Amino acid sequence: MYKTQEHPYKLLKRVIASKDLPAVILLHGKERFMIEWAIKSLKNAVVNPATESMDYTLFNEKDDTEMEIIAACETLPFMSERKVVVVKDIDVDLSDYISDIPNTTLLIIVQNTVDKRKSLYKKIEKIGLAYDFTALDEATLVSWVHKRIPNISKQDILMFATTAGYFDKDRSYELFSFENDLAKAKALYEGKEVITYEDMLAISSADTENNAFKLLDAAFSDRKSEAMRMLNEYENISDILRFHGLLCSQLEIMVEARENPNIAGINPYRLKKAIEASSKLSTARLKAALSACYKIENEIKSGRIDARLSLELFIAKI
Repeated sequence: MYKTQEHPYKLLKRVIASKDLPAVILLHGKERFMIEWAIKSLKNAVVNPATESMDYTLFNEKDDTEMEIIAACETLPFMSERKVVVVKDIDVDLSDYISDIPNTTLLIIVQNTVDKRKSLYKKIEKIGLAYDFTALDEATLVSWVHKRIPNISKQDILMFATTAGYFDKDRSYELFSFENDLAKAKALYEGKEVITYEDMLAISSADTENNAFKLLDAAFSDRKSEAMRMLNEYENISDILRFHGLLCSQLEIMVEARENPNIAGINPYRLKKAIEASSKLSTARLKAALSACYKIENEIKSGRIDARLSLELFIAKI
């Protein structure tokens, strides 16, 4: 197996260009956008578009069986360099078959997480490739963004990525969200000589996180009407529920920051904001607000109260 400290995005591009593809490749990790990119890139490298329906097979259903997957792998390609078989997010044990994959087939296994102690991983490690798609590093992310929007500076890209929480350990803002925000920016700012950090933040889904900070600040500062106006920006139930989750997350960070300003693993921007906000409040008040936020979650899930009404009462109470 090829070993490297480079991000899989860079390594896989070189492997595809070299045409030195093994019989089996394992793709895993949290960055699903990159995993989808990898599948598409591998398929495009060896499958003839004219015969894709015959030379590309996807297994992603729970009732797909090991025998069906093996049968697909044993089928010769029609007019393509390789037959590509993708096994995505299903629980089948192919460890006994891995060593017998014909050289006319490329088997791609996709999993969210892997157990490196199991025989499947160990066999792939010996005869194939395994890529853990984590968040892009700073240099790779800048390159990735510049291919989509060249007129935004490296500094503004990294500032926006940090604010959006892309580099957070437990992040919700991933490359799918980033791609959508870049597409919006490209359309909205067409003809603009330079796109800035402020431009990106203005149209980004990540701005919801900033609104959560602002709402809590307004509510804690007895600017209840301002907080209510901010809540009213969210109209549908899914947005309200997501916003409630962000409120709980921000309060958790504020409580932690109040007790330990040097906590690790949190976006520096979020931590700075949390320290500033929590310094104005007592630990008891923050914990009471967090407890109230958790209570709302239980009430919403049980159907005892409307989601919007519950947040309005939360704003009034804290």
